[in-house]
Amino acid sequence: MKLCSFRNSSASRRVRIATALKGASLDIVEVDLSAGEQLSHEYRSVNPQGLVPALITNDGLVITQSLAIMAWLDAKFPKPVLLGLTQACRVKILEFVSVVGCDVHPLQGLRLSRWLDQAGSPPEAFSVIARRAISDGLATCEHLVHGGTTRFCFSNEPSAADIWLIPQLNNARRFGVDLTTYPRLVGIEQSCLALAAFRDP
Repeated sequence: MKLCSFRNSSASRRVRIATALKGASLDIVEVDLSAGEQLSHEYRSVNPQGLVPALITNDGLVITQSLAIMAWLDAKFPKPVLLGLTQACRVKILEFVSVVGCDVHPLQGLRLSRWLDQAGSPPEAFSVIARRAISDGLATCEHLVHGGTTRFCFSNEPSAADIWLIPQLNNARRFGVDLTTYPRLVGIEQSCLALAAFRDP
């Protein structure tokens, strides 16, 4: 398998963590977003959206969204299960990753920064928006896992929720978000980082 990835991309890191957890072999093709390589004709022939990640399977299937990639990985490499062993667990995981992936992620990325610049917004606008989105999203995620006693978000084994969490906490720190109000999330982070798959794969 090949993964078109950018080192600092949260969505790419999710896939790198997931494949590491599953012990799947992966060749990384670096796409430098800061240099605009994702906008090239060559890369758009792989992913017309011009985003990372893009997973190219051994039989030529191209999958371009991290949650879709996660579903494929669970089907192809059944252990560990990342999207939940039970329906109840699965829906909680999907709820969690949707908060991070749909509500927070689009408001902290390079595309929004460029769009704001093009619209003539003040330089600080992007950071203000990103910090607000991250703070609100993490507050929701903290609520979703509050009161739990498991090592990870929803069980004693890592799931997609944990995979979405770790890169997001990195982004929170990058934007200067105070994490002291999210103690359960920070505790889960420590459990994750005890596993090699989560340590900057």
